Amino acid sequence: MRDIWTKTRKTSVIQGRLPLYVFLLLILLVGSAWDLFKERPVAVQAEDAVILGEEEMIELSTREGGETIEVLAKVDTGAGYSSIDEDLAEDLGIDLDDPEDTVKIDSANGVKRRPLVPVRIKVAGKTLDTRVTVADRSELSKVALLGSRDLDGFLIKPNAEQLTSPDDPETPSPAE
Repeated sequence: MRDIWTKTRKTSVIQGRLPLYVFLLLILLVGSAWDLFKERPVAVQAEDAVILGEEEMIELSTREGGETIEVLAKVDTGAGYSSIDEDLAEDLGIDLDDPEDTVKIDSANGVKRRPLVPVRIKVAGKTLDTRVTVADRSELSKVALLGSRDLDGFLIKPNAEQLTSPDDPETPSPAE
């Protein structure tokens, strides 16, 4: 009787290979896991999204509150970080001598390290607690720039000037 058990057991194992049904089950599990955990693009519904133009009026302040300054900012989807002028940072009371962090920025002017400081930006009724770079923007047309990291949930209409105000996505404020 013992010889039969050994013989039956040996024939049920397929000589070191996985049975086909186990292999197919593994493929099914991996495919299901991929489908569950892959990054999915978030669909933005046009009727729910706020549309920004190439320039928008924004309110800037430090995260702790204090001075609030309203400025006209350039909307730039090609820039990663938002950026503000050095003088604007000083007007907000941001200490540039000892920034909490710096970041390497590769721009048309070359690669530079810039201070990365925490600010609160209010644009089109939405308040963003974010970090922006500080640079000398005195030679540029706008003292502030909104980069792609802060544009989630907005649609951009590049040929339109100013479409919103800091408090209301429906009403543009007069440009400076």
